[in-house]
Amino acid sequence: MSGPEILHTERLVLRRLHSASEITALLDLWTDPEVTQFMGGPRNREDLQADLEATLESPNRDEYDLWPLLERDTLRVVGHCGLLHKDVDGAAEIEVVYVIARPEWGQGYASEIAQALVQHAFRKLELTRVVALIDPDNTASERVAGRIGLRFECDVVRPGGAIRRVYAVERAVAQPGSLLRRLKYGSPSWNAWRAANPDLTVVLDGADLSGLILTGIDLSGASLRNATLHATNLMNADLRGADLAGADLTEADLIAARLDDAVLTDAILHETDLLGAVMTNAHFSSEDLRGALHVPAYAKR
Repeated sequence: MSGPEILHTERLVLRRLHSASEITALLDLWTDPEVTQFMGGPRNREDLQADLEATLESPNRDEYDLWPLLERDTLRVVGHCGLLHKDVDGAAEIEVVYVIARPEWGQGYASEIAQALVQHAFRKLELTRVVALIDPDNTASERVAGRIGLRFECDVVRPGGAIRRVYAVERAVAQPGSLLRRLKYGSPSWNAWRAANPDLTVVLDGADLSGLILTGIDLSGASLRNATLHATNLMNADLRGADLAGADLTEADLIAARLDDAVLTDAILHETDLLGAVMTNAHFSSEDLRGALHVPAYAKR
């Protein structure tokens, strides 16, 4: 991952630590007895400050870490959240962690960022399983875990003797055949299905979607490597984070499509219409865009 932002939601942005003011807010959070009641209690402020200052010097050091959570409108720190490596009874796991500042409780921030982190883990990092380790008395955290699709598996004894409940969710992968049948019902049906199954990984590698009318389709995070999309109507499609490496998009209509963070490496874009397409942080070369129509000016490099 590169750049300060890890992910964002409608109200929140999770990004790498990059200012002293963020450190101050995080120190206040981790020394609050109520916030840390079920997480081992308040941290030593001096030790934590040293750790955070070291992170500030090398913010890209770890792929899995906790990052400042900010309100998008105010850029005010409201939590410390992320994904961490954990050894759970000898098994290597990735834990989703959501710590919210006490003044922000009750606004749904924990559920919003935890759901986004699980989707990030499955779609962007291609993980197959995520867990949460929760104190048995922390009923609020258990409710969040259940709300975002994690299910109770077992109790474990952590180093030091603390009991933690293991909640887990595993990535589900839909089979290409069933996905193709569902796509042919059209965008409204497909988008409703995706909204009801936000953690389902969509893999359509090598699929032939030529000529389909998929206006406004939600294919965000989907894998479409080497797929064939000749003359496919993808106007206003959501292809954010989609992997289209090697896909053949000859004469496809991508007018006003969202291609933020999409991978277009080695894709064929002959007479592909990109009028009004948004390609922020998309991965491609000038050679990949050869032959495309109405390429956004900022994408010509």
